[in-house]
Amino acid sequence: MSVTSKNDPSALYTFDRIRLMAMQCWISTLERTYDIDPGVIELACEGAHQKYNDLKFCPEFEIPLVLEKLLEAIGAWTTWQALTLQSQLHSYPVTANEICNFARDLECMLQRLTTETDERFLL
Repeated sequence: MSVTSKNDPSALYTFDRIRLMAMQCWISTLERTYDIDPGVIELACEGAHQKYNDLKFCPEFEIPLVLEKLLEAIGAWTTWQALTLQSQLHSYPVTANEICNFARDLECMLQRLTTETDERFLL
């Protein structure tokens, strides 16, 4: 099942569920890694980035993604983003600006993963 039709009510519901899952994953990762040594966070961040890249370059990773692959990719990307932020924060609290940045980046990532593009026009 592809989740590309944003005019379809069930697809809109699916996108809302994906957004909620991503926000929960991001918050949970930040909470669980708050007091972890920065060196360990950096290693975990590299591992999460590698997992996302492994998914991105696998043969089944064709845009638009089917729902299962989309959930897997968003989960890996979200974990990577949370660990990247945690490595920069060094146990300081997350600001409203960082939450807004994540929400904006999540929307962009969902758009990229669910919309076919003509690569001739990519910069």
